[in-house]
Amino acid sequence: MVDDMNHACSLEKSSFSLNLVREAATDALRRVLGSLDLGDIELFVEPRLLSLFHHATSLSGEDLTVLRVREIHSLASPSAPPMPTSTVVYIVRPQTTHVQLVAQHLLQQLRGASSSSSVVLYTGTWNALCADVLSRAGVDKQVAVHPFQLGFIPTDNDMLTLAHDTLLRDCYIQNNKTTLTELGHALHVLQQTTGDIPTVHYKGELAKAVWKSLSEFNAASPPPSSRPKKLRIDHMIILDRKLDYIAPLSTPLTHEALLAELLGLQNGTVTVDATANAGTVAPTSVTISDKEGVVWSLNGDDRIFQDIRNKHIQAIGPYLHSTSAVFAEERKHMELLLHAESTTVKQLDELGTTLNQHMDKAAVLSQHIALAELVQTTTKSKSFKSQWQLEKSILERQPHLGDIEALVWQHAPVYTVLRLLCLYFIDYIYI
Repeated sequence: MVDDMNHACSLEKSSFSLNLVREAATDALRRVLGSLDLGDIELFVEPRLLSLFHHATSLSGEDLTVLRVREIHSLASPSAPPMPTSTVVYIVRPQTTHVQLVAQHLLQQLRGASSSSSVVLYTGTWNALCADVLSRAGVDKQVAVHPFQLGFIPTDNDMLTLAHDTLLRDCYIQNNKTTLTELGHALHVLQQTTGDIPTVHYKGELAKAVWKSLSEFNAASPPPSSRPKKLRIDHMIILDRKLDYIAPLSTPLTHEALLAELLGLQNGTVTVDATANAGTVAPTSVTISDKEGVVWSLNGDDRIFQDIRNKHIQAIGPYLHSTSAVFAEERKHMELLLHAESTTVKQLDELGTTLNQHMDKAAVLSQHIALAELVQTTTKSKSFKSQWQLEKSILERQPHLGDIEALVWQHAPVYTVLRLLCLYFIDYIYI
């Protein structure tokens, strides 16, 4: 089963009421599973979508039981054969790589003489390439295909994603632009919740394709013309990543971006070594652990994270220090109140609740201090500062190709060298 339910942002503070987007996807999944009358279900979800499952829907364990969902599996991981009486339901995005996983799994079932029936629920729009994958594998007759109205997935109060991590590579290198249609469809689904977006601007070839796709979907099925002001989006700007390659190739200096760059922050969670949670080991010994790690939630529900996520790294320390001082004063005040002879029974009862809340906030603050120290072990290093200075010089059009070549002889990480080379040629030679 999916184990990150507790890490999804509540979206209660979203300016666009993105919780309604999540609820719309939840209702869509309920409807499609309920309408098909599948009996007991075993869900197999493509890995990237599975990591976002509880960002996409708000289904609880009880909800899944009502829908007769027995288990949720990753489509890419080996698993025990489904129960003979269960219906296997795949949830995938309509891309050939994902549909190939479905075909492979279906073939494994057939070789295992499984009698389970199968259904594919696809997000976006099904296309001929996906149908061809099932046909070539010879499993197109063994599976029923149905749409699942899932568009953008809200991961924070101000963030939506389709999690197409390879979109640019697919479009420019593999010349596969089917995902742009899915982007248009996702915007169309978003408009079903927020209402029509009256003004849409685009810049770039890919952005234009997304806009055209959105226009076609809206022509076929017009979105609601009006929504309450809180839900309404008045303007939308669609930009190609191609307009600015420099930003993603440069070393970030904001707190959230550095957490993503150095500690792998993704989907509002970061995994750190268990010793970081204990707070008894020096920061330099705390590293990311794939096996034994503690998952910390970082999203808009966390007031401290909301305050510091976009701050420059040099501003994080002073902020956390001042917050610690405020917490210390609060604790001192509560201790004085606790031992004061004039304190009433009612005040003591209220103090118990206040103290518990204070302890929770202090624990969250300790986590942020630990994360800041982890980041600083890198940002204060000589290699980090040298790389940042090199990037700065490249952006100032200074010839530093020799310095990049020197990194090769120093056996610097390949990713670092390639990133600097790309930055150099984009900015200095301007290709």
